[in-house]
Amino acid sequence: MKRILATGALAFALAFTAIAPTAMARTETRKEALKVCHDLYLQSIKTADDSYNAAVKDAKTKTGKERKDAMAAAAKARQQSKMTAKDSEKQCIGKAPKK
Repeated sequence: MKRILATGALAFALAFTAIAPTAMARTETRKEALKVCHDLYLQSIKTADDSYNAAVKDAKTKTGKERKDAMAAAAKARQQSKMTAKDSEKQCIGKAPKK
């Protein structure tokens, strides 16, 4: 379970870092750049929530300590994904053109 979540989070982070520079290259104004940054943030939050829901669904098939650990791992992975998304959005906004 942890391996699945870690692999998913790593794949998401790598994909996000590959997408962000190309998205920034297309924008011309600050307003457009900020919209792209926010859209990427919302997309990453949705991905984190979808991954969490899938992990919770899988965890509900387990029992006892195994279920408790799986639920905790899913919650922790979701929280880390959301923090990463927020940090990426801040970096993206920082790279946006000033005018």
